[in-house]
Amino acid sequence: LLTEALAREAVAEFVAFLEEADLTKAANANMKEALERNIAYLEIAHRLLNPDTTVALYPATADLVEQELALIKNQAPAPSPLFKQNLDYSQFKVRGHFTLSAELSRYFQGLKWFGHIPLALTKKVPGLQGVEEKPAEITFRQALALTKILSKSENRVLQALWETVYITTSAMVGEADDITFHQMAAMVQEVAGVPAGKLDLKNLALEDFFAYATEHLPRASINQYTDLAFRVFGERYTLDGDILDEVTHFPERRFPSHLDVAAAFGSHLAWDILEKEGHFDLTADQTYTVYDSSGNSWEVTYPGKQRQSAQIPWSDYPASLERMHARVQSLPDTFWQRNIYNGWLDTLRLLINQDRTALPAFMQTEAWQLKDLATMVGNWAELRRDTILYSKMAVAEAGGDEIRAKGYVEPRPDIYRQLGWLTEYLAATLERFSLLTPHLQEYMSSYHELVDTLAEISRKELAGETLTPAEQDFILWIGGRLEELFIKAYLSSDNTSLSLPDESAVIADVHTSYDPQYPDTGMVLEEASGRMGEIFVLVPIDGEWHLTRGAVFSPYEFISADRFSDEDWQRLLQDEKNPPPPTWMERIILPN
Repeated sequence: LLTEALAREAVAEFVAFLEEADLTKAANANMKEALERNIAYLEIAHRLLNPDTTVALYPATADLVEQELALIKNQAPAPSPLFKQNLDYSQFKVRGHFTLSAELSRYFQGLKWFGHIPLALTKKVPGLQGVEEKPAEITFRQALALTKILSKSENRVLQALWETVYITTSAMVGEADDITFHQMAAMVQEVAGVPAGKLDLKNLALEDFFAYATEHLPRASINQYTDLAFRVFGERYTLDGDILDEVTHFPERRFPSHLDVAAAFGSHLAWDILEKEGHFDLTADQTYTVYDSSGNSWEVTYPGKQRQSAQIPWSDYPASLERMHARVQSLPDTFWQRNIYNGWLDTLRLLINQDRTALPAFMQTEAWQLKDLATMVGNWAELRRDTILYSKMAVAEAGGDEIRAKGYVEPRPDIYRQLGWLTEYLAATLERFSLLTPHLQEYMSSYHELVDTLAEISRKELAGETLTPAEQDFILWIGGRLEELFIKAYLSSDNTSLSLPDESAVIADVHTSYDPQYPDTGMVLEEASGRMGEIFVLVPIDGEWHLTRGAVFSPYEFISADRFSDEDWQRLLQDEKNPPPPTWMERIILPN
């Protein structure tokens, strides 16, 4: 709805301006090009969301629109005919839960266009693959023209639509890492002395805008193409994305690891594994096994870092990781409670950081800490998959009185309480934006009741108290309860068009490596969760030892030549062409 309104209102106004204004003078030639680019930019978004549309909104830019759409369809890094710089069109491959319906797939590509394409606000914009640096006079004008359209008093409907989309997604994932419409409007007021909706596009003091942007606008924390750019719906800052960005540098360390996130979050075990597996030695040759979505694999080796500090302005990797760990440790509670994404990260942080002295003996072993680490990185892969579009880069019946096996809950009341808080926060957020349907409210209430019960059972287990028969029944049928909740979440009246996933295996690309001099240009780091594994644990129940069986995450991490969808990943698992689990998992995995 927003894109259609933007395309209709903005394109009509830009076309009228082009036809009526005197843009023949050399001083205005850049504005003419900027407006024509904006028309093409908006029409491409409109076409991505409405693929059956074939009528060009502005004939003069029709060829540019078709060229860009062809590149998006081809999904490979290439020079952009519209923006005159190299862009990574592989980002437009539909991934995550957006493959579940045609409507979601269109939404993914449309919002990706608005979130991925930068309109630079700096003097020069480096191309990705050796494209010469170019002045950003055109892109700055594009950003100002779009800001004017969104700011005009007669376009309040557009503003309201933008606010709804941006604020709702911000409550879920966080704020944009790039310059937003509001920041652009504030800059116009400061520099031009008029509301953005009344900005005179023919008489821009562009040098004043450049100076203000350089001095006052915040730089992106996660650099993508350029560190100062306007995006209509900028991809969001995430703490884990910042960590991955800080511990990588081309060519010394091309790809990060899920262990970097765990180590920065406080896992001494993850830090030890990184050190023992040689990650800190940047002088050693780096060999990667690369996979593609067809199941092919090959090895690529790169020479180690040549220690010429004058030529390599990057601090050593361990120092960068330690700096990020210190930053995570210093974050206040308000940061973790700012949005759903941060709250989820906090849950993962709690998982690997609890004081284990009060836990049962089996939970103090290194094997159990490895299991917790696997749970953390596996669930982190699910988080990245669920937010892949937004972040900047898942019933039995009881019988009679026969003897029944007793169950045991992993006693982590802190984790269950955190999940309860996240559920309350999500429900309140949805209600604030009038998105909490009766079905969702019922679902969240059921889930909250479930984690509250798990927290109470955990408390009793740690205190050595005997569970009631009702609590034992709850554990016995926990699988059925979770399955029922899962199916209810998908088969609501609002999403009956979705296909119900039949696999727990999901995947997300979290990092991309670019450089024209090396063969890994465009290769990505994939984080995945495979099929659930079985775990066997000897636990104390009512003073006796019992061998129990449960489910556990199966994390994977590998380099890929193309971006994987869930379906690509599940097909590799089905065909048994998937990469092996991380080497650090070998200590707790039984051979087949």
